[in-house]
Amino acid sequence: MNRASLSLGLLLFTISCGPKVPTPILKRSDGTTVQNVPKPNQDDENLAAALANDAKIQTQKGHTEAAAAKEQQIIESYPATLAAAQLYLQRAVAFEKSGELNAAISNYEKLLFFRPSFADANAIRESYANLLISAGRYNDAANMLLALYDQGNNNDKLRIALPLTDALVGAHRSGDALIVLAQVQSLKEAQTKALEIINTSLPLKDAVFVWDRLNGSLHWSAIEPALAYKLAKIYYHVRDFKRSESMLKLVATRYPSSQFAAPAREFAARLQSRFVVHPQTIGIILPLSGKFEQYGQRSLAAIKVGLGKDSSVQLVIKDTKGEAQIAAQAVEDLVLADHVIAIIGPLFANEALAAAQKAEELSVPLITLSFRDGLPQIGPYIFCTALTIETQAKELARVAFEEMGFSRFAILFPRNSYGREFIRLFWDEVDKRKGEIRAVETYDNDQTTFTEPAKRLVGRWNVSARADFREALAALRAKKLPAHRMHSAIENLQKRLTPIIDFDAIIIPDSGRKISLIAPALAVEDVVTTRDPKELEKIKKATGNPKVSPVTLLGGSTWNHQQTVAGCERYCEGAVFVDGFFADSTKPKVRNFVAEFQEASGAAPQLSDAQAFDTFNLLHKIIIEAKPTDRIELRDALTRMVNYEGITGSLRFNADGEVNKKLFVLTISDGLIRQWEKAPLPPQG
Repeated sequence: MNRASLSLGLLLFTISCGPKVPTPILKRSDGTTVQNVPKPNQDDENLAAALANDAKIQTQKGHTEAAAAKEQQIIESYPATLAAAQLYLQRAVAFEKSGELNAAISNYEKLLFFRPSFADANAIRESYANLLISAGRYNDAANMLLALYDQGNNNDKLRIALPLTDALVGAHRSGDALIVLAQVQSLKEAQTKALEIINTSLPLKDAVFVWDRLNGSLHWSAIEPALAYKLAKIYYHVRDFKRSESMLKLVATRYPSSQFAAPAREFAARLQSRFVVHPQTIGIILPLSGKFEQYGQRSLAAIKVGLGKDSSVQLVIKDTKGEAQIAAQAVEDLVLADHVIAIIGPLFANEALAAAQKAEELSVPLITLSFRDGLPQIGPYIFCTALTIETQAKELARVAFEEMGFSRFAILFPRNSYGREFIRLFWDEVDKRKGEIRAVETYDNDQTTFTEPAKRLVGRWNVSARADFREALAALRAKKLPAHRMHSAIENLQKRLTPIIDFDAIIIPDSGRKISLIAPALAVEDVVTTRDPKELEKIKKATGNPKVSPVTLLGGSTWNHQQTVAGCERYCEGAVFVDGFFADSTKPKVRNFVAEFQEASGAAPQLSDAQAFDTFNLLHKIIIEAKPTDRIELRDALTRMVNYEGITGSLRFNADGEVNKKLFVLTISDGLIRQWEKAPLPPQG
């Protein structure tokens, strides 16, 4: 035996588990384990054989039930006899042919447990192990096949090797599987199987295990470079760039004629290229064409407003077309070809996720403009300046509880991802603050009429469920009015039924267009939104209801649009919502941006435009003032950044890479969107 074969044999010995030939574990019907195998005496063998002969005679006569009873008696009374073993085998084979794997496995297990010395037991163990693989019991199959492999001859090894490697891979022992394949590399399928394992299911630990033990002794020209190249890629992905570069050089020099030599040289060149950085070059990735073109072009216009006439910083702009794959490729090109120090963008969820994953892989700081949750959690190189749904929901709840004194809420929301997520997060805050959700109604995302959800919200839809309606109806019926008068009286009763308003505010996370349809529908149901004392007195007199309970409509950044005001008319007066940008602010910095953006784009700026502007400016400030020379320095500077005063407020990144910002609290007053101010307390006596 040569040195390589000896090391393989020793390794196979070390990876074997349990006794030389594992014994299956049997469970009783109550879940307990069968511990001892009864040893039959000759009398038991004779009695079992006689019962088996009787069963055979009964079968020949067509008495199948009698035959089955005899066989069951053998199994229950004499399970370790030869007759029982033959029954187990007969049943296992029959079940296997009919595709009843679990039943076949169970009978094989009983046979091998009670009669391990049965004729051709190893052939039975092999069939049993193959069924275990089919059933997904990879550990059990691997242990059984390893024992058979270890004691088998060369022909046995060649036959068992492939199912054994399937079992080992299934048991997450890919390294052991490769060692087995190395020993039977003369097998035609061994190389294909080994390459499949290396390319799909070989983790770092197993790759290192195999390489360290077999490097130089494999003499398997197709597998050694494949394994080395896989190790290079794994080291790269875990950011061990030194080892990655070393393995790539090894592949290119030790195996220059292999199919992996050229990719290794190219990979090594890319690895070197990723560390070249132009400290004053910023990458921009936005959807500048396709269905999201208008949003990308607006964000780019905002960034160019921020750049102004500064020639010290260079922008390299890439069009993502709103597609994830293109966004990821754009990140790679910006790093490897353009050598940017950081990247801004993209805007939308799927492209942002792909770009963030690629940026983290390449260790380049990326400040995304997408409000998709969880992006900064991808890794330390990912930052986010977009206003997330979570930030809006938490701030709206804080204002409602702490500034407005509310604690009881009704919820009306669309069945879409934004609506569901906003309400989930807002509800969490209500629970934390010990508030109450008194009513909840939903509607379809494309719904345009809101009579039903408005009625449901205030208890005017299914009126028969209301005690006050049932009492009034009983009183009417007691009068025994004629049918036509009763019908008219019930209609009048339903119209006079006051809405149930036991909440302080209604949360509606939807667009301005939808709000302009919802608010009037609520008004029809006598939901009063004004809190002006004089107006309330007028309403009480007009309705004859002295217990009018005003409510406030609350929402998120999607309300901050002129469409909300134009569509709602008077029905949204007093509504309160939060946003990260207020274009009508009196601050000079905001007014200048609004004017310059309108001149550049011909449109009034929105939140996403303001966020793009602020993101570029804070990055520009760090590049000019901190003068980072590589991406790690820039990433650390972003992490350490104290409050940056932008047009969307005071910005800084938390430990997760999310931007912390104080939101604007806005309201609709006299037909205009204004900054909300807490009402002053009434004078004391």
